[in-house]
Amino acid sequence: MRRQDFLRLYSEIRAVRADVASAMDRPKNVVPASEDIIKRTTEYATGYGTWVSIWQRTRGQDDLIHTPFLIKTAQPITPEEAEQRAQWYLEQEDPDVYNRTTLGVAYTGTNEFVPRTR
Repeated sequence: MRRQDFLRLYSEIRAVRADVASAMDRPKNVVPASEDIIKRTTEYATGYGTWVSIWQRTRGQDDLIHTPFLIKTAQPITPEEAEQRAQWYLEQEDPDVYNRTTLGVAYTGTNEFVPRTR
């Protein structure tokens, strides 16, 4: 990895880590406890949403692309499983479509979707 990519990635991780430090420091193989899951009011959606951050760069360039990635499930999943699902999705995509290299994948939090009562 080039030095400038490392420094940008490090800077981006530090910024995200400041916002979601408790989520990123959580053990990877343990489902988040109910007090660690943020409730989000929605119109119709139910279940859980697990957020993963993906860092990529375009091959041959020095840009850094941060993409939040949502994995929707009926039950909460472990951070490790969320990262594996994101990696699997990236591998299913044709790598030449976006011409990107994945630099890192990190769990950043879980939401519970609660429909609004009417």
